[in-house]
Amino acid sequence: MDLSKFKDTTIVPIDFTDNSLMALEHAGAIAHIVEHEKHQITLLHVIEGGDLESPYFQGDQMPEKHIKSLMIEGSISRLEKIISNNLDKINADVNYIITSGKVYNQIAEMARKLDADSIVMGTHGAMGFQEFLGSNAARVIQTAPCPTTVVRERSFGSGYKNIVLPLDVTKETKQKVSWAEKVAKYFDAVINIVTVADEDEASAKRINANMNQVETYLKERGINVTSESVSEPNGNYADATLNYAKESDADLIVVMTQQERSISQMIFGSYAQQIVTKSKIPVMCINPRSDVYKSFEVQGFN
Repeated sequence: MDLSKFKDTTIVPIDFTDNSLMALEHAGAIAHIVEHEKHQITLLHVIEGGDLESPYFQGDQMPEKHIKSLMIEGSISRLEKIISNNLDKINADVNYIITSGKVYNQIAEMARKLDADSIVMGTHGAMGFQEFLGSNAARVIQTAPCPTTVVRERSFGSGYKNIVLPLDVTKETKQKVSWAEKVAKYFDAVINIVTVADEDEASAKRINANMNQVETYLKERGINVTSESVSEPNGNYADATLNYAKESDADLIVVMTQQERSISQMIFGSYAQQIVTKSKIPVMCINPRSDVYKSFEVQGFN
């Protein structure tokens, strides 16, 4: 199968719930943020417990085994209906892939195979969200080779006009700036830089330096920027960020997924995990990468 038509795409995992369809609205915009000759969205449906030997790509011949054909045919019909119903709303080429296995493995693997620009995934609401986050979304966020935007309740509406960009003392925190910049330029949005006040003088000095540098960087590129340091009496930085986002009427939060390696696993950083778990506002999650940070150093953004 020639995968070239699926390359440089925005992947939207589809399980036919309302929330996964809501994610498609957001993906229609996010696909345009990255500059390509044409904008593409790939709907990815994973049949859990299925035994397809290989993914079924749109346009493939049907597998010979009857049971596999039935599994795929039902999904094809629903996916093509989704595309037909949404094509006028989304100014992008939309195709689909059907595969089987563990949801989070298949999403991350397909993102790597297709060199995906981003993943946009919906969640299942209050209680279901917790379960879904633990079993799928958190693992996708940890292992994805590209940014993952998690959509919980908010429909796309008029776009992302008010972006919250939390900063901390780490050098990796600045990697999310380039994505926030892309979103802001496309939607003519305001970026609200927020830091949480730190009683430690050295940390506070480093945080302020980061904030001033990022603010200058964005203003030089024509982005409308605000900056604010907020306090949190209970010491919960995630709650402070979410309260600020709510008060600012934000429609997107951009965070880094600070990752820690243990002997057996990679742990989703507690700050990012709380933001994604609690936020009703869409959250774009960026994995820290050393090669990306080096590119910032080359630009003098360190």
